[in-house]
Amino acid sequence: MDIACNDLVRQRIMEKIQEKETELKESYINLKKNASGNNSLLDDYEQHYDYIRDEKLKQINVLSNIAEHLDKLVMNTTVLNEQTALLKQDQKIILDKLSGIRYELAEITQ
Repeated sequence: MDIACNDLVRQRIMEKIQEKETELKESYINLKKNASGNNSLLDDYEQHYDYIRDEKLKQINVLSNIAEHLDKLVMNTTVLNEQTALLKQDQKIILDKLSGIRYELAEITQ
C-alpha cells in the first residue's frame, strides 16, 4: 500500500515538474521574442537551459555506460539464469530511463 501511495505522490510531483518546465520553456520563448531590453534575464534563462541540457547529456552518458556494462556482464560471465533475468530487467529499466532523458533533452533543445 505504501508503495502505491509513494508512486502516486511521485507521479504528482513529476506532473508538477513537467508543468513548471513547460511554463519555463514558454517564458523563455516569450523572453527571446521580446529580448530588446531584457538581455540579463534572457542570459539567466539561457544559462539555466544550458545547465539542464548538460545535465541531461551527462545522464545519457552515465546510463549508456551502465547499460553497456550490464550487456558485457551478461555476455562475458556465467551467471545463473535468475541473475541473467535480473540483469536484463535492470538493463531494460536503464534503457527506459535513457529514452525518457533523451526525450527531455529533445524538448529542451527545441
